[in-house]
Amino acid sequence: MTIAMKYLSTHGKESGLSFERVLLSGYAEDGGIYFPESIPKVSIDELRQWSGLSYPELMKNILPAFISEDEIPRADLDGIVDRAFRRFSDPK
Repeated sequence: MTIAMKYLSTHGKESGLSFERVLLSGYAEDGGIYFPESIPKVSIDELRQWSGLSYPELMKNILPAFISEDEIPRADLDGIVDRAFRRFSDPK
């Protein structure tokens, strides 16, 4: 079981918010911006593996750490990334 990433306001008056909530809200109600409550750790080995990935493939590895599978299933998230980068002509 994975733990869902939660977000907080930089002004400290809001916390425990879902990705969906912060995405659709824009700025926090207290005037701050939303930030992850914790930053996922990435090992040196993962960084080495990621160093050769294209930008879309890199996003497919990073975004799941910040967006709960319950909110956007991995296959759907990968599809969103693919569609977002489809029009870029430079593969880098």
